[in-house]
Amino acid sequence: MNNVINGLLAERGRHMDSLARLKAASTDWNAEERIRGEATMTNIMSQVLELDAQLQRQGYNVNHGYQGGAV
Repeated sequence: MNNVINGLLAERGRHMDSLARLKAASTDWNAEERIRGEATMTNIMSQVLELDAQLQRQGYNVNHGYQGGAV
């Protein structure tokens, strides 16, 4: 795998880990925190989708079953 793909995959993994941490923390959120948290999760997921598009342009077949450590 080339360095560009490795970098994109590493960044995707960090984003997916962030999503997993936010999801785990969300059980303790109040209504205001939930609004902010869900907006943050939406933003992160849009970044993941952009990374997926970049990976596909590089010829990498994105496996959506693998979520970079997210649960």
